[in-house]
Amino acid sequence: MTRDEWNAYAASVPLTPPQRGAILGHCARLGLVDRRERLAVLAELLNYDGLESTADLTLGDAGRLVNILEHTHDRAELPDVGQLDGDGQDGEHDAGTTAANAGGVSLADALMQIAVMLWQLFGPGPEQPKSTDGPPAPEEKASGD
Repeated sequence: MTRDEWNAYAASVPLTPPQRGAILGHCARLGLVDRRERLAVLAELLNYDGLESTADLTLGDAGRLVNILEHTHDRAELPDVGQLDGDGQDGEHDAGTTAANAGGVSLADALMQIAVMLWQLFGPGPEQPKSTDGPPAPEEKASGD
């Protein structure tokens, strides 16, 4: 397959579930938790006028985004899309909002939050019965042997 054939293919098929997960994971790590803001930043990174959903991305678009986001260390490195107003259009910029989001969330913190949420939702789980399929427990030898 030539490079041109690959580029045509990548532009014609949708992103994969692992690509979508990687994009959303990096966005969470960088503190992009608001959907409209996340889509606006992703569109800006791709030089698109807008993006309705990550599901609209192609394999090639998603690959470019994953590459960009993997090399982005914190929220301050991403484009500032300004504060979005109620209709999804850029509103007046609020410097305080940007400064508050600049710290982002570390991957470890995001994973911990997910783990706590799952623990709260599902608890420790049911007790597992002891297996009787394994080897029997060793017997104690009499003290006189």
